[in-house]
Amino acid sequence: MTKLIKVKCKICEIFFEDYASNKRKFCSKKCFHNSTKGRTVWNKGKDTQNIFYCKRCSKKFKSYEKERKYCSIKCASRDMIGNQFAYKNGRRRKTGYIYILNPNHPNSDNMGYVLEHRLVMEKHLGRYLTKKEVIHHLDFNRANNKLNNLSLFENKRLHTLYHWFLVSCVKEMLIWE
Repeated sequence: MTKLIKVKCKICEIFFEDYASNKRKFCSKKCFHNSTKGRTVWNKGKDTQNIFYCKRCSKKFKSYEKERKYCSIKCASRDMIGNQFAYKNGRRRKTGYIYILNPNHPNSDNMGYVLEHRLVMEKHLGRYLTKKEVIHHLDFNRANNKLNNLSLFENKRLHTLYHWFLVSCVKEMLIWE
């Protein structure tokens, strides 16, 4: 059991009782808030803002940090395309799909990656796919991006109908067994 001790408040200098393990310095919330008046807690006592220029967009910005290269996360991520994020020869896997680094592609994400199966189908068709067009993997293996395993659907609705058709075929096969 911990022992009660007498502590002197740093603001109002009134003595109050508290357990030694608490290590309180103020008798109340009011005194604590009075202790923070006149200084900003959120920037850890740094009271001067430094002026920087963004490495990517050259925009002028202020920060309490000592050193900053980018004005935003967006600029930082866009500048790193082709640098540290382009590991494994510009290939990465996410949720089973393979993404290829291609920052100049019109349908690339904010990091400059495009789904590999869409690139394979675009090369076969000789044109870019629209955002509405959906590619289906016939063997349901998202990493198998061979052309004979891919099927193109005009929109999500037709792709969903195809899946319903597959489910009904499987159910029918199970009934006959």
